[in-house]
Order: sequence, then structure tokens, then C-alpha cells
Amino acid sequence: GIAGVTVTLRNAANVVIATTTTDAGGSYSFLNVPAGDYTITETDLAGYTSTTSNTLAILLGAGSTSTGNNFGDIPNPGAISGTVWNDVNTNGVINAGESGISGVTISLYLDVNANGVYDPGIDTLSATTTTGATGAYSFPSNTPASYLVIETDPLGYVSTTSNIVPVIVAPGNTKIANFGEASTLPPGTIGGIVFLDSDTSGAQNAGEAGVA
Repeated sequence: GIAGVTVTLRNAANVVIATTTTDAGGSYSFLNVPAGDYTITETDLAGYTSTTSNTLAILLGAGSTSTGNNFGDIPNPGAISGTVWNDVNTNGVINAGESGISGVTISLYLDVNANGVYDPGIDTLSATTTTGATGAYSFPSNTPASYLVIETDPLGYVSTTSNIVPVIVAPGNTKIANFGEASTLPPGTIGGIVFLDSDTSGAQNAGEAGVA
């Protein structure tokens, strides 16, 4: 059952007689209701979609009990997205001028025991994708649950943020998991000589010394 769902009772004149919410097991009830014609209306929780009608017509006899007035709902899928970026200043934050990195592998695992830690042999792979030209990736449709988003470092880079981000996807919401990377390629050297070009040939010839 789904807890916290609002259910409204109206009479034949469409006047609200009572309102209640479902309990932890998804159950609701209206007590001491006089005989008559009624409608019961369910208001979907945010992130849920009904699989049955949201309104039921009830004819309640004197002293009787009307049961089986049930409503079916299903949670909407949630999305997970983010960016892998070149964290030039290695501060773990996307700053102006820091570009995305394309072609990075991102794996989405179901966090089976919901402990926020990747457990090989327990957590199961749900999907894999790679970042696009701007470094962005997306898993657009995921059943609400606990997940682990895992990034594989691209060649020549080292992470400035965690490679594993735990996320909890609620019905209909979107979670963001970004990954920072810094280049590990060795810096290059640029040098040369300023020399006294005595013969103005444009080339350093024998006897043309450097200028300090």
C-alpha cells in the first residue's frame, strides 16, 4: 500500500463530507456515514500515476459497509544525469571555462542493499552510457530505488571527485551526479635562444653569442 494519499468523500450534491489519508498499509476508511449516494475521489501523490479511475461511485445502504473501494497507482520513473568535466583547478566544482569531457563511461548499478557502497557480486548493473560532446550523460528512466553511479576515469586523467556517487531516485524526480577529472599528462617545456645576429641572416651562426 501507499501511505499519505488523500481520499475525499462527497455526497450526491458533490459536497465534501469528509477527507482522510491512507495509513502505512495504504488503507483508508470513512466511519458513521449515513445511507446514500456518494463518490470517493483519490488525489495522486506527486510522482505517481493512477492505473485505475480516481473516482468511485458508492451506493451505501442503511447500516451497511462498502468495501473494496480501491485505487491503483504506479510510481513514475526518475532520471539520473550529470556531467564529467575537466577540473582544471582541481577544486571539485564546475567553474566558468572548465569544459566537459566526452567519451567517458558511466555505469549505473542498483544498490541492492541500499548501503551507498558498491558491493561486487551484490549490486547489479542496470545500464551503461558514455558522455556526449559536452561531457553530459543521462539515464532518463529508472524505477524508484537506490542506485550507484560509477565513473571510469578516462585515459590521461585522475578524479578530483569520488568515482562512485550513491543516489536515491524517488518517483518522478531527477538526481544529478557530476564527476571532476584533472589531466595527468606531464607538462611540456618551451625554450629558445635570443642571440646577437651579427650578419642579420636570421639564423644563429658560429660566433653569434646569446644575449643575456
